[in-house]
Amino acid sequence: MPRIDPPSTNGDAVLTQALRLHALGYAIVPCDGKKAIVQGWADKRLTAKELTQALNGTKLNIAIALNRSDLIDVECDNPEAEPNLSRLFGGKIPPTPTWQSKRGKHRLFRRPPGLPVRAKLEIDGIEFRIGNGKGALSVVPPSVHPEGARYKWLPGLSIHEAKPAELPPRIVARLQAIPAAPLKPLSRNGDTREGERNDTLFKLACKLRDAGLASESVERMVLAENMARCNPPLPEDEVRGVVHSAMENGAQGAQTAAQILLGVATTETELWHTANGLTYATIRRDEHREHWPIRSGDFRRWLAKRFYDQKQNAVGSQTMQDTITTLEGKARFDGPEYPVFIRLAGHEDRIYIDVTDDAWRAIEVSPTGWRIVDDPPVRFRRAKGMLPLPVPKRGGSLADLRRFVNVTDKDWPLLAAWLVAAFRPTGPYPILKLIGEQGAAKTTTAEVLRKLVDPNTAPLRRPPHGDRDLMIAANNGWVVGFDNLSYVKPELSDALCCLATGGGYATRALYSDNDETILVAERPIILNGIEDIGTRSDLSDRSLMVELPRIEKSQRRPERLFWAEWEELYPQILGSLLTAVSTALKNLPVVEKSGTDWPRMADFAQWAVAAESSFGNAPGRFLEAYADNREMANQTALESSPVALALLALLKRRRTFEGTATELHNALAIGQDTRASGWPKNARVLSGMLNRLAPSLRTAGVTIEQAVDGSGDGKRKVWRIKAADDGARSKPGPNRKQTSPILRPVRPVRPSGPAERLRKGLQGSQG
Repeated sequence: MPRIDPPSTNGDAVLTQALRLHALGYAIVPCDGKKAIVQGWADKRLTAKELTQALNGTKLNIAIALNRSDLIDVECDNPEAEPNLSRLFGGKIPPTPTWQSKRGKHRLFRRPPGLPVRAKLEIDGIEFRIGNGKGALSVVPPSVHPEGARYKWLPGLSIHEAKPAELPPRIVARLQAIPAAPLKPLSRNGDTREGERNDTLFKLACKLRDAGLASESVERMVLAENMARCNPPLPEDEVRGVVHSAMENGAQGAQTAAQILLGVATTETELWHTANGLTYATIRRDEHREHWPIRSGDFRRWLAKRFYDQKQNAVGSQTMQDTITTLEGKARFDGPEYPVFIRLAGHEDRIYIDVTDDAWRAIEVSPTGWRIVDDPPVRFRRAKGMLPLPVPKRGGSLADLRRFVNVTDKDWPLLAAWLVAAFRPTGPYPILKLIGEQGAAKTTTAEVLRKLVDPNTAPLRRPPHGDRDLMIAANNGWVVGFDNLSYVKPELSDALCCLATGGGYATRALYSDNDETILVAERPIILNGIEDIGTRSDLSDRSLMVELPRIEKSQRRPERLFWAEWEELYPQILGSLLTAVSTALKNLPVVEKSGTDWPRMADFAQWAVAAESSFGNAPGRFLEAYADNREMANQTALESSPVALALLALLKRRRTFEGTATELHNALAIGQDTRASGWPKNARVLSGMLNRLAPSLRTAGVTIEQAVDGSGDGKRKVWRIKAADDGARSKPGPNRKQTSPILRPVRPVRPSGPAERLRKGLQGSQG
């Protein structure tokens, strides 16, 4: 433990606050008044045990070490400072930890990279305490001022209620532009004579360098000092050599390439990490922030360019690798923790969409509308292949999208619902299946949908080879799209279900025996194929199946003209889609309280109903279309399963069945080709298939359950299956396929039921 000087002799409240702040990641220092009592506090963080030993039973104060906590203390201690600070922020100071001191207010802000290395800077009477190389302290509540007044957090702005805010770029630029304070003359005019001139100017250059000045400023000031102090002055070329030597060597000897890289990274970036340990660096560039993984090629190239700017030379690969490893350690153990997002994020009651342009702007969607923001409050990462969205425009209509997607009036509510749901920051998400014959514009429709949500250089891809490839694709884009599928393997079907409702994948890290790489994602998915794909019941239950009609020759357009017209209307269609998302945010609280009996994937259904007024649909139209679609999905799942068809045939003969899985397996095999693909090879496989088919069978009117039968000599598991009563069967509608007489279609939701109550509630919220 570092040496602690004896205190002059604040109680349990101070110790409790110190431990809470320490748990939040702040570097806390015990103080006697305003003076630290811990030797070497600027070089290490005290542990909870050390804080307890220093503060327990004493009346000491506590302070936050600004440098080690990456914070700035902004102090307003005169009548003009507070209104001047409000003016600097454009009229409204953001919520940030704020406390009242004896003379004014203190506020904590996050320290941006690139500030001068000086203890204090001042703008318009406002003091910005930054901290020099030795560090800086800010005494915080519930400490007591030496004159007796207790520091107090302002209501709602304690450090536990408000996170430190960012300083806007205009304030950072003004701080960076403040010139260095004039230095005390090293000697009187003309007193520096031959034999002393080089050493004197070298020390001056080192002092200016350590104060944070750029090499050009150091050279200019040393040349002026040479003319004023040296007798006779040194030649200018010789002075420039002295300055160059000081900047390269300094008082501590020559800086290594690794030291230069580390200095650039720690002063010009913010290092941080995510909850699962991934490390990032935030770079401030041209009035915006960019967030890059420390191991990414973009960050390495930026670091190499900054090294070249200083040394006019290339950095070695091993030096770069060692620096990256060190920076990862600093980001992981010293940097703060933030979530990171790709393309879309939720924050408070708003949704943020990464425009993916060079300015790193985002679209902010709220219940009252949408707008472009220059510096979003969430952190986005960029992946290869991501393309920018256009700047959205107002005044368009979502109906304009109908010109670019081949969809019927019956399926339009489903496609529009999937599109709006793709902008939800959390799932579950329905899987959109686009089905149609050759030339039905399945691929084009899928590309248009992805362009509206998550444009990519490869919008649709071939099916992945396994879970790992699927999760990698999901972690490098917001929408996952697979083209021209003929068959979905059972393993891929299960993986798609997990991805739609949220799932993770873990694998051994490269060149490691024990470390794991964990990928977690929840994504909107698009699949397309000629015939119905993914017919397993659990995948069908999560899907929206949209059948694309045949396109007549007279309706076909050249791709060149199609995409030219699309680019013209793209911004307006995106704007109308964002308005639909805003409508969903506004109406969702009313929808959630409507009392409607929601179907499977209720979150998606509620979101779609909340946005329905933007689709151009009558209230309740989506729920009706969704019920019909789910009915068709259940029917397709049964018709595509040889086990389901065999079971329905069995129930036609005997109406009920009760017996073990082995007995059922033998009964179903009668009259069946047991060598066909998809037929269960044994009773255990059959039980798994029945568990998967049970929801679809129940929807069709078949009662099915597995129970323990103890009526005989011992207990055994049996299947109890019963066909629907004759009176419970209903005939298929005029547009439905004729199904097995065992099947019983689900009645769709009509506007006269819960949807009508929902419509009245939404009308009230919009009025």
